Amino acid sequence: MLITTKTYTRRSIMSYTYLTIEERSRIEVLVQEGYKINPIANLLGRHRSTIYRELNR
Repeated sequence: MLITTKTYTRRSIMSYTYLTIEERSRIEVLVQEGYKINPIANLLGRHRSTIYRELNR
């Protein structure tokens, strides 16, 4: 009996999209209003590390 398994690389499973200008503007406004990283990420439907990276630019 032959058992095969599929292996996927992380890149092939996940799709990457850039932040839009609107999202970047919204991040800026929300930070100025005092929002923390996690609530901003939840509002935008993005991972918190994406927000951190954007703020460090």
